[in-house]
Amino acid sequence: MPCHGRPMGTAAEASGDASLRPKKWGLAKLEMPIKEIIMTLDTLKYSIQTGREFEFSYRGAEYSITYSFEGEKQTIHLCQFDQTSVDFDSIGHLIDSAKVGNEYLRDILDSIEDVTIY
Repeated sequence: MPCHGRPMGTAAEASGDASLRPKKWGLAKLEMPIKEIIMTLDTLKYSIQTGREFEFSYRGAEYSITYSFEGEKQTIHLCQFDQTSVDFDSIGHLIDSAKVGNEYLRDILDSIEDVTIY
């Protein structure tokens, strides 16, 4: 299924499970989108662990990282807009395997642009 831009809320909102709602201060406590973030591996991991979804640009193409739930199973979706998403079953799997174009996401984090975290 193709993805189409802005995420539809946090993973906690998507699941309806209050136990998944972030409890730490930082990115997860903000109600509005955060723009102009310099993405690092730590920011990526923290954002995913706390249920944040985000959009970014790389080499003129737009991407998103979103979530879905089936029961308690979370799936992380990496998608170039209007393309089919690539699904990952864990943060580790995403970090180890996710590619943006022909490059690993983990290797281009300092080069992605227009990062917005929701």
